[in-house]
Amino acid sequence: MPILPKPLSLISKGHTVKQGVEVGWCGFPSVAIDQLCFFAGYISCPIRQEESYLVDGVAINGVSGGPAFYIDPLTKEPKFFGVISAYRANRATGEALPGLCIVRSVNSYQSTLEQINSIEEAKRKEEEEKKKLEEEAKRKEEEEKKNKSVKI
Repeated sequence: MPILPKPLSLISKGHTVKQGVEVGWCGFPSVAIDQLCFFAGYISCPIRQEESYLVDGVAINGVSGGPAFYIDPLTKEPKFFGVISAYRANRATGEALPGLCIVRSVNSYQSTLEQINSIEEAKRKEEEEKKKLEEEAKRKEEEEKKNKSVKI
């Protein structure tokens, strides 16, 4: 598998992956914890009020938190659209039958991610301001020492 030349880009803010779209995800399942495994399925339906998707595909223990992606039909590039959250087996008959994977959309994270960038910038600016204040205080202290020595 070729390595991507750049990191996966996020799905456009507010965009929803449509029903029937093939998606993939990867993770380190508990049955092979040292092996990165690839999984695939199809969007069964988006659940807009929960900002998540039901996906016809398997997610076993250890895969939760793994990235979910799809190929954007316009750019033909993979887009990161969600995080594997859970697997719900179909227990309608009392037995564990194949179920659905739940993928949480990254849409809810995008605002947070934007703020994180802003916080990092704010911290950088805070450090710059702190340095300026320290330099100003040092300059004033040197001026006071100079003025005292001139008066004596």
